[in-house]
Amino acid sequence: MNEATPTESGAAAARAAAAVQLVNTAQQIATAPSVAQVAILAKRMASLQQAVRSGQVVLDKEAGNALLSMLTEQIDQVDSWARRASAMARRVPIGQNPVGEAMAEKIERRAGSDAEHSFGSVLTNYRGVLQDAHDAVSGAMARYSEVERSNAETFTRLVD
Repeated sequence: MNEATPTESGAAAARAAAAVQLVNTAQQIATAPSVAQVAILAKRMASLQQAVRSGQVVLDKEAGNALLSMLTEQIDQVDSWARRASAMARRVPIGQNPVGEAMAEKIERRAGSDAEHSFGSVLTNYRGVLQDAHDAVSGAMARYSEVERSNAETFTRLVD
């Protein structure tokens, strides 16, 4: 029986830690974070995507599918919220007085016309982070399949 070298053990531990970080981040993303958290999660997702691309993170099919299901469900929810926010992004006839006009303008702006701080804008950014997480999980699953296939080929060559 071959024992793993310290370097191989360290690399495996690093991959495991990165996979745990991906799972934790994906779970956090799928829980409808606040506006400030979306920006933080987007940065975290960028580093995790790099880890997936470099092969540091792999996920087996079962774990990956559970995460993909959770993320897809949240993407669908965000799409529903975005449709409702879009319907609200209009001037509501609250009243023909200064207070009514000001409130109608504020509601319209918050729902969709304020490019940076509107509900629609936040949802668009959040959906992007969810999609990035979905893509990262899919990539980590594909990488796992590649590693498994490579290991099987190596084992087959050793046996033959």
